Amino acid sequence: MNVRYKGTKAMCDTDFQKAYEIALSRSELESNHFVSRFNGCIVVQGALLAFAVRPILTVTAGATLCERIVGLAVAISGVLLSLLSLRILSGAYFWVSYWEYRVNKFEDKVFPPDITIFRNLPYPGNKKVLEELRKHSPHLRYHGSPRKAMLAIFYLFWAVWSTLFLIVTVPWLLSML
Repeated sequence: MNVRYKGTKAMCDTDFQKAYEIALSRSELESNHFVSRFNGCIVVQGALLAFAVRPILTVTAGATLCERIVGLAVAISGVLLSLLSLRILSGAYFWVSYWEYRVNKFEDKVFPPDITIFRNLPYPGNKKVLEELRKHSPHLRYHGSPRKAMLAIFYLFWAVWSTLFLIVTVPWLLSML
């Protein structure tokens, strides 16, 4: 049994391998949770938008108080829902990144230096990997993290709902002056 030392505590290779497997399974689980949460949030946002856009955009300056309140309530709920979705997905993004980081740390201890799975991910800071990929496939370009793009969709939802909120409230406030 090969023993490696870290600080004052000794760990066997099998301990590192078990830790690596646990971290890898948690990383996969969190990644699946992220996708599930994204799908759930996108369905809810889409359903609310499909329901709400027409009533909000049809509120005119001469609308009744009830019509304005309904439009305002729907717009506020959309803003709050988009902020909640952002919070949910940001938390999921954190945990996926955390477990990928942990896998990366254990990978050094489990595999020989020439086997790299998580240590050599293609990202802007890892120019060596990007250059190597371009040598083999010149058409490949790094376009950023898909998870960040998924989060950006919910920033867009927040902007849409904020705009709809302004469309409802500004004419109402102007009519009160």
